Amino acid sequence: MLSNKKLELLNRIQKKAVNEDKFFEKRSELEWFDELKKRGYFNPNPDTCPQEAKEKGYYSIPQWNVLSYLEKVSQQANAPGNEKYIDELLGIIKEVSNYRDSTGQHIDNYRTWFYFVKILCNIPNDKIPIDIINLIPIWLDSKFDTMLQGAEVATKLLPKFLTNNLEDIRKAEKIVDFVTAFKPIPLSEERAKLLGKKEENKLVIDSHWLKEAFKKYSDVIGEKCTVKVVEDLTKKIKSILKSEEDETYYSFYDERDHHVTEPLEMLTFILKRVLLAKAKSDVTTARITLKQFIEDKYLYFPKMAIYVMGQNMDKYNELCWEILKSEKGDLLMEKTLYFGDELKHLLENLQILTDKRRKILNEKIMKASKKYDFKEDTERYTALSKQEIYRALSHDQYFKNLYDEMKEITNVDAELHPAVGKVETRWGPGPSPVTKDEIIKMSNDKLAEFLAEFRTKDSWRGPTVGGLSDLMAEVAKEMPEKFVEDFTPFKDTGFIYIYEMLKGIKDAWNEKKIIDWNKVFDFIIPYINRKEFWEDKLIVEKNEWLGGANHQWIAGIVSELIQDGTRDDVWAFPEQHFEKAKEIVFLLLDNLNAEEDKEITDYVTYTLNTAFGKAITALILLSLRIARVNDKKGIKSDIKWSSKFKEKYEKILKNKIIEGFTNLGRYMPNFYYLDKEWVKEKIKSLENEKGTKYWEAFIDGYLSIGRVYDDLYDLMRPHYQYSVDYDFKEKRDNEHLVQHIALGYLRKHESISEKESLFKQILDKFKYDQIEDIIDFFWIQRGYLGEQTETDEDIRKGIIEFWRWLYEKYKGKESLKEEDKKILSNAAKLATILPRIDKENFEWLKLSAPYVHEDFNSPFFIEYLDELKDKGDSKETAKYIGEIFLKMLEKFTPDYDKKHIRSIVEFLCMSNNTENARRICNIYGQRGYEFLREIYEKCPDKQ
Repeated sequence: MLSNKKLELLNRIQKKAVNEDKFFEKRSELEWFDELKKRGYFNPNPDTCPQEAKEKGYYSIPQWNVLSYLEKVSQQANAPGNEKYIDELLGIIKEVSNYRDSTGQHIDNYRTWFYFVKILCNIPNDKIPIDIINLIPIWLDSKFDTMLQGAEVATKLLPKFLTNNLEDIRKAEKIVDFVTAFKPIPLSEERAKLLGKKEENKLVIDSHWLKEAFKKYSDVIGEKCTVKVVEDLTKKIKSILKSEEDETYYSFYDERDHHVTEPLEMLTFILKRVLLAKAKSDVTTARITLKQFIEDKYLYFPKMAIYVMGQNMDKYNELCWEILKSEKGDLLMEKTLYFGDELKHLLENLQILTDKRRKILNEKIMKASKKYDFKEDTERYTALSKQEIYRALSHDQYFKNLYDEMKEITNVDAELHPAVGKVETRWGPGPSPVTKDEIIKMSNDKLAEFLAEFRTKDSWRGPTVGGLSDLMAEVAKEMPEKFVEDFTPFKDTGFIYIYEMLKGIKDAWNEKKIIDWNKVFDFIIPYINRKEFWEDKLIVEKNEWLGGANHQWIAGIVSELIQDGTRDDVWAFPEQHFEKAKEIVFLLLDNLNAEEDKEITDYVTYTLNTAFGKAITALILLSLRIARVNDKKGIKSDIKWSSKFKEKYEKILKNKIIEGFTNLGRYMPNFYYLDKEWVKEKIKSLENEKGTKYWEAFIDGYLSIGRVYDDLYDLMRPHYQYSVDYDFKEKRDNEHLVQHIALGYLRKHESISEKESLFKQILDKFKYDQIEDIIDFFWIQRGYLGEQTETDEDIRKGIIEFWRWLYEKYKGKESLKEEDKKILSNAAKLATILPRIDKENFEWLKLSAPYVHEDFNSPFFIEYLDELKDKGDSKETAKYIGEIFLKMLEKFTPDYDKKHIRSIVEFLCMSNNTENARRICNIYGQRGYEFLREIYEKCPDKQ
């Protein structure tokens, strides 16, 4: 019973003389409860309904001030003598939740529902009746946010009932059913038109919290709850699936990192985990479910079944074989596009492959391969379809042999894979108006119509053309057949979409996916062979992301597609497509215009990125591919490319297309293979262009090759000679020139002493950067030098001769510039090619030793000294190494790598060079380094 003073306080509150909110915020005593209830404070309060603001369409969500007090009451209700408040609180929750206003609407206040869940979390499970749990759908049915109450239900209330009590489990199953619900929401007019429906489903709980809850509690739910949870999830999923293959494009093994919002994707996430837990804990029940799934008309459920069995083969091996032997086994082998990744894991984990079972599997595989309708290169693609399955079974030698047989036909590695790979987060041009799944499911007619009409709504917030075109590339990469099998609707589609589509198809090809090249080329030819294309009538929109995608973009990506289709004979399009590929390349070269004259410093990069450069590269690679095919057929000729290809390239050079000169240099070894005399004539004619931009482009391309060919070296000598004194715009060209000439020296095209030698000329000029380039290039050769061949020994002698020359240049110099110290430091790295330390090269090493810390070369030098200790006479070698190391210590104290330093000092001790060993240890000790102490103590003064 409240005192008169407290009753007076309540009177003042009701008269608004005292702040009501502050009162409930501070109060926690149970003594207030009955009087507050009597005065109606806990009755449903219409004032707590969402309040519409002055600006139409906006609402404020009031805070019902009694809630904080009620929560504090719930925290005390479990104490002995306070049990009556449990029923009181449950009564309030029930009455307020069921309240409807005059229009029949619930209160719809997420703050109120949030507190109700918190209160329930404080009440014992056995005191909460099922009819209170049945109120949850009211709390989650809101036109406003459900994050607060949804997160509390999923992450706090649900696990509260995951006990060993059957009544608790019944309540938990109810909660799982409620939190995994979804509801239809109306679509905007634009999306409704695009998707052909008026509404789409939305989860009743924020997907983040739903995912967090089931990440944490799926195992417990699967183990403790009955199969009803799986059945409820299955019904929900079936209500969403519209077609046989829905939600089968992705692998169930793929944990998508992006924020899951689609109900079907979230329910899949949950079902996978719950069913896996059930399959491990209750084999009998799960076996029935898996058999039902296998028989389902939607491919989603057989896919789920083999996903679960594949991870529990110890429990479901016999069920697996029962399925594989049946007609459903045919389905699994035929529908690898949808079951790929799951089937791969299942087959990889198959146990006990008897001869009978091998025969069953192979018959299924052979039968499935005959069902595929490959339009071209049938033998190869049929082999590829079998090879993918054989790969999963290759843990068994019988299938490993079959895999190898198929590889002999396909010339590539292959394995089962999902139709669409893992989703990755994108950045850049903004969001797309549709999802990848929506693009996949849309008919090409509908998609082409949408592409024609859609324009960026907001370049900052989106949706944008850039975001949409990015998704087109992803879909084309993952499922190229969607476009390739039905290109017709896209004949007038804008440049940016066709560019991304072809880019995706190119990427799919490079991932060894089958492409019908005939259909691709049949689309490209009419698309580019029209006035509207070359006059840029198909530009979608211009902005910083799209850069005004124009015909040059398409010319570039088409050229790249042909390049990638011809570059590798092991994975190239068949020769029956050569003529159409040639037609496309010639169309591009005949219609492209060279970019306006501008300053170019890096001709190779420029050529790699222009439409003309890409088209010329496609011409070259197509010529080479045709020549190699002819060689394989036994067609012998000194000139291996057709006159039409040669005439086209002659025209490119005649018209002074800069990319033509770059690629002439870049692909000179390939041209030499095609037509030796033509190359000789071009090299000769370009002597007249020395110093021009065309010569610069040519030599920049040639020096970028990365290899030196003996035949070409001699032909290119006049150009090398001119280049020695040429001021290149790109430092890279000078480095490559030095490397070419240095290699010419190692291959005996040049000498170190003859006046006319290009190598001698570079040494005489003695530009520091060029000498450093020579040293670095010689140092790199360490990885290629063996011990046996005459060629390797000649190269080793050539490098040592250069080092001898360098020593003679620096011997006796007392004053050295910083650049000279760096030269000597870098020269010390050549110690790695020495066969042993002798009296002569000891002097070279000793000269470099004080400077090896320049350019951070001391770790290399110490490592190489450690390696040299084991070569030659140990006593003599120890004497040399000890003195070299002490010479190094005169200038600095290396402490890396300690392993090599210890090894060297131990070697000195063991080789009767204890005096130098102890001196080295003492120097380190005096300078504060203790890691040689143990060696010092074991190393005697004299031996």
